[in-house]
Amino acid sequence: MSYKERHDVAFAARFKNNNEGHALYTPVKSSDLRPGACGYFDYDGKWQTIIHLTDQTALEAGNWPPAPDIALKPDPLKENWGAMISRNDFEVNLKAAGGVSVPTAPVGGTLKAEYTLKSSSGAILVAEGSVTHNELTPTACDSAKAWFVNSAERILKNKDKGIFNYIWRSMFEKRGIEEEKGIWVVTKTYTASRRAVALLQTRESSVSFGLDLGLHGAGIQAPEAAWWTSNKEQVWKIAPETAQDGSIPLFMSGWYWRPSMFSRKPDPTAKKPDQKRFLGGPEADKPLTFVLPVDDDEEQEITLSLEQIGNFEVSDANEEHGHGDTDSDASESEEE
Repeated sequence: MSYKERHDVAFAARFKNNNEGHALYTPVKSSDLRPGACGYFDYDGKWQTIIHLTDQTALEAGNWPPAPDIALKPDPLKENWGAMISRNDFEVNLKAAGGVSVPTAPVGGTLKAEYTLKSSSGAILVAEGSVTHNELTPTACDSAKAWFVNSAERILKNKDKGIFNYIWRSMFEKRGIEEEKGIWVVTKTYTASRRAVALLQTRESSVSFGLDLGLHGAGIQAPEAAWWTSNKEQVWKIAPETAQDGSIPLFMSGWYWRPSMFSRKPDPTAKKPDQKRFLGGPEADKPLTFVLPVDDDEEQEITLSLEQIGNFEVSDANEEHGHGDTDSDASESEEE
């Protein structure tokens, strides 16, 4: 299976223009992937944390640069999402008991939502209960970005975490995907007590569930409570298995440094990149360039270019930039 055919990669691609940012297929605990986390996704699509900027004790113990003003917004927003589908990929039909298509729920009856794939690939995400928006304050978002600028070289050289070797191997062993193997500082997550995801890759295949009629009356297509513990199509992946496992992230937003690199012979007379350290502001948005040795006969010049993934608030001194379709429906994503 190629990199782009992997389920976690294909799933995220179907939602790539959502305002919520990067869609998560592989389960990860909200205690590991949370606002203020700096990390990356490994070869298997699993989240690897480098450091939590909200953990001042860990920062001090590891002699990391300080991360001042890192704080979460109080009173996080909670809302019901129901089913979120990738845009233009599905035909949605509502059917009453017996399979008759109806526009609304029959009085005293049951109603089923059926999603039929009309393109080559489509993704569905269903959240149980309310979805919580966990996010850093605008000032904290700026501070987190500045922290990374001051820490990037150490992160790349960190032998324990192996970030440089990871990006380098991505380039040479899996040609052409090194740019997908960047480093994140998470600024916002969307979490729920449980979620189900489905990636459909056969045209005309379908999934369905009985609707929660109360939420359907409010315009939200969410499965009835019994669906979560009932037998269902094998394509569905549900996590966590028990409520004791805590909440689970559905999407993540944040600062993302996308790498590019090239190999060359070491030249002792060559001037190394003058990588300044910035406290913040527009200068912190500029690409970061480092030269790291591979061995006696090779070195790599790595450039990290900043992107903002998803929509989140920054301070007035910094404009929002990066992807996130501000005009898109929150329950759908652009067709690739």
